[in-house]
Amino acid sequence: MAPATCMSQVVVLAAAAPLARPGDVGARDLGLLVALGVGQIGLGLAFLTLGARLIPAAEVALLSLLEVVLGPLWVWLAQSERPPATTIAGGLVVVAAVAIQTRRA
Repeated sequence: MAPATCMSQVVVLAAAAPLARPGDVGARDLGLLVALGVGQIGLGLAFLTLGARLIPAAEVALLSLLEVVLGPLWVWLAQSERPPATTIAGGLVVVAAVAIQTRRA
């Protein structure tokens, strides 16, 4: 998994580099981007890669969906940007599936 994770980040870099304007980023924003890259993407993928060996593939897939589902929740809490009802309903379905799967294990 580690080589695939590394390669995915190289592909993302190659795809995004032509669209980037590094001169437009201030020092504070650069620090936040570095923290995001190292903390959320780097450590998150490293821990997911390590933990994926310990649980069944179906559970890994469900847990990785939580990142997408909880994203609007964090924005709602931090920025008061209320997601539409359909987003909340879809998120509840995924969270319920994760909860049911977890209780069966």
